[in-house]
Amino acid sequence: MMNKLLIVDDNFYDREGLMGLSEWTHLNFSEIHSAKDGEEGLAKALAIEPLLILADISMPGMDGLTMAKKILEKKPDTKFIFISCFDDSRIIRESLQLNVFGYILKPINIEELMRAVKKVLSVSSLENTRNEELHKLQLQLAEQLPFVQEQIVRDAIRFGLSESDYNRLSQFGMELIRYYAFAIVRVCDSHEKAGVMDRAMVNFNASKIRSHLRKIQPDGTRIYPILLNNGDVVVLLYLDTCVNVTEAEEFCFEYLNTVKDTFESNSINVSICFSGISDKYEDIHALYARTEYALDMNIYRRSNIVIMAERIKDTNAFLECDVDELKIELKNLFETRDVTKCTTIVDKYYGHLNAVNESVIKEFTLTFISVIQVLLFEMNLNMKEIFNDGGLIWEKLLNFNSIFDIRQWIYNILKSIVEYCSKSVGDRDAVLVRRIKSIIAEQYREIENVNQISEQVHVSAVHANKIFKKNVGCTIFDYLTKVKMDKAKELLIQSDYKIYEIAEYLGYKSKTYFASLFREYAGKTPKEYRMLKEQ
Repeated sequence: MMNKLLIVDDNFYDREGLMGLSEWTHLNFSEIHSAKDGEEGLAKALAIEPLLILADISMPGMDGLTMAKKILEKKPDTKFIFISCFDDSRIIRESLQLNVFGYILKPINIEELMRAVKKVLSVSSLENTRNEELHKLQLQLAEQLPFVQEQIVRDAIRFGLSESDYNRLSQFGMELIRYYAFAIVRVCDSHEKAGVMDRAMVNFNASKIRSHLRKIQPDGTRIYPILLNNGDVVVLLYLDTCVNVTEAEEFCFEYLNTVKDTFESNSINVSICFSGISDKYEDIHALYARTEYALDMNIYRRSNIVIMAERIKDTNAFLECDVDELKIELKNLFETRDVTKCTTIVDKYYGHLNAVNESVIKEFTLTFISVIQVLLFEMNLNMKEIFNDGGLIWEKLLNFNSIFDIRQWIYNILKSIVEYCSKSVGDRDAVLVRRIKSIIAEQYREIENVNQISEQVHVSAVHANKIFKKNVGCTIFDYLTKVKMDKAKELLIQSDYKIYEIAEYLGYKSKTYFASLFREYAGKTPKEYRMLKEQ
């Protein structure tokens, strides 16, 4: 490494003599500069930034000590060796308070001077090494910082932050300046019961959302998104420039709606729940927990929307409603099948709600619908069976803007259920049987037991089996076996598949078990059946 040297001395001969020393080349000083007084020395030092300055103490105008103090104010790494004709203890003491590595008396002893210069170079080398190591550490920290910040957010939402944690957040650029908030972004899966590939796509889209949020940081904010194992993206938002809570809330809604619209335009549907605003770190765990609870309980979860956590209340706390009494009244309605009672029930529970907040009404309606679902389950019925698509129930609720719309909607639901219950039992059984047969026809390879079918028709396995046997003459499992065996016959005749391959294709893990079932069904082993048909 090549270094710069500045010699400041008002004595021309001393200055020229020092500049002409051959030792400078051996010590890797590539540039030797000079100045005739303190003013010129100050100007040159700030311009060329030398590693070392040899300066006379006593000079007309600005002396060496004054010059050194001014240089060190702006260039604190500059090293000094002072030269003087006087052995003045006061000056020596004063110079020691500066970045001084030697005090050489005139006439100058070159060996003594070089020892002081080598000391400067040694210290400079150590500083350079230390600075390089520090720079490497800073680069490593910069690379690891997002991971450290992510872990801080994870720990904060799980356990909260202690007072000592607050004081350390500034080390990672996460100190609280004004306000903060949480948001949870949940990718909406169109499948009621997502398979492995569906969950993989949800997680893939969630990763895209996190990457987008990391890159797009609006002015005046710091945004830290993390991806949870369940596919949720949790976002910690620092709102550094918002002057009050109202402004902070408005910013969050605008920003989160922009996020929602961005991904909706790319065919990624999300629901976003926003925690509300806080300026206290001790709220951090509770704030997140409330947001997570609100999203889990959110009646809007099937649609693209940004909601605020504090607007989602405990579903039984917002209105005085005896759920047990409601259940008894609805059960009586469905059993008596008296359509006129639909109006009575709707008037009782919705007639006094005109002045209630819209979100509260929708939350009450969630309870109302939940009671209906429980009753239907007990009657071996379900929303999907009656309304073809149970998911539309929640989409319609979202779109209603008045109590009158919701009241009419609830009336229509009750009326439809009563009318459905009024149908003959035979009609309902026939629908159930057709659905079971359809499921078996489409999924016979994957189905291993009756529960896998009964879960899809939303009735108990015992009830499904009873109705099926009554109408078809055999159990669901026997019918499933017949479908599989008929397919096995077809494959034995029309394909070159090995018998164990046919067994695996039909979902049987054991070739021996498959062969036993086939022989019981066809009267021959699979091998005998194939050979007979080939003759």
